[in-house]
Amino acid sequence: MIEPTDIDGHVERNGKFLWLETKRPGAQIPEGQMITLKRLAKRGDAVMVIWGETDKPEELLILYKDREQRIPANVNVLRARVSAWFNWANGK
Repeated sequence: MIEPTDIDGHVERNGKFLWLETKRPGAQIPEGQMITLKRLAKRGDAVMVIWGETDKPEELLILYKDREQRIPANVNVLRARVSAWFNWANGK
């Protein structure tokens, strides 16, 4: 059986890709979606899963290549991580 998945946000800069997925606090990532996110990361794309209510991030899961980092978050942490990705993608 084929079941589609969605991804909530996507940014491209200079051929580099950032995928963003949002989840309500405590929500699980479905197995099929996690497989997809990990495969995107393995090929060199950056993936951020953001848990929290709208405009109130509480936790981030950052996937890149074979690395996974789960950290507490707030708006400033999220902005800093996205800015760091943008600077990297920009070659800075």
